[in-house]
Amino acid sequence: EVLYRKPANAFVASFVGFENLVPMKVVSRDGATVTAEAAGGARLSFSQDVFGAIKDDFVLATRADGLVARQSGEGIPATLGTRTYLGRAYQYKCVTVAGEITANGALSEPYDPGTSAVLVPVPEQCCILDPEA
Repeated sequence: EVLYRKPANAFVASFVGFENLVPMKVVSRDGATVTAEAAGGARLSFSQDVFGAIKDDFVLATRADGLVARQSGEGIPATLGTRTYLGRAYQYKCVTVAGEITANGALSEPYDPGTSAVLVPVPEQCCILDPEA
């Protein structure tokens, strides 16, 4: 279970289904809150109370259910692509400034391909990894 929830590195993460590996760089710290930036300028805030100590360079690792497509909120700006019905959610292939990302969305709010959205992290479905050398 630990391996599935908290993989040791990006290789293991991708092996156990973390399809989104987003390199991030810390740009500010305010107490336990860290603000980090992905390629292309997308900024996200992380609580060290949730994730533990966060290094200046890290990889945000998520499965599709760790990022939720929404119309607003703090997240990675995206253009939603292909939508797939999964029974419990919709899954979207997304184009972002940080690269292609897969995210889920609520059945109650289906979005058409081409819709602008933000991909909002679900902290309990994400993990912070060291960048690989």
